[in-house]
Amino acid sequence: MQNIYETVVGQADTAMDFPKILIRDVLLTNILGDDSDSITYWAGKQLARQFPIGSPTDLTVFFEQAGFGELELVKSGNHRQVWRLSGPSIETRISHVEQPDFMLEAGFLAESIQQQTGDLTEAQLSLEQKHRSKAVDIELVSDPHDVDENYDTPTFMPVKKATIFTEDADGDVTEVTSSSDSEN
Repeated sequence: MQNIYETVVGQADTAMDFPKILIRDVLLTNILGDDSDSITYWAGKQLARQFPIGSPTDLTVFFEQAGFGELELVKSGNHRQVWRLSGPSIETRISHVEQPDFMLEAGFLAESIQQQTGDLTEAQLSLEQKHRSKAVDIELVSDPHDVDENYDTPTFMPVKKATIFTEDADGDVTEVTSSSDSEN
């Protein structure tokens, strides 16, 4: 663990990821033990019930706002979707943690799509390390025949457009804005 600390905190571009690694990939894994994957998956589903997201575009915005990473739908077919979770924080966790846990994000995504479609939806993960790009692929499989007859579609929350300002090495400030279907 000391090596993770020295490596992550010792680099300016990864130092901000250390709190997430400390909580998600060290503390929770130690506390939850062998049940870590199933508990964090369930926790992701519970979070999605508390923060119901109404569209795939809003999901991508919310994932960035929640610090989950950059989410992109890369493949969509008959009752199957593949989403890619990437970004600097994801790359850092994949590079520096022996077994990073992305089940919270997978559970959140599965429950969100289930809310949007009404079909039972579950997720599986695979780490993608092709072409020097480190990302997590989340495959969702929905079963249109397994529908809860008592299911009530939640009232989806509006996802706010976020304006973020970044400063480069020269001190120039740039505005970065994320968009959302909720505001259109």
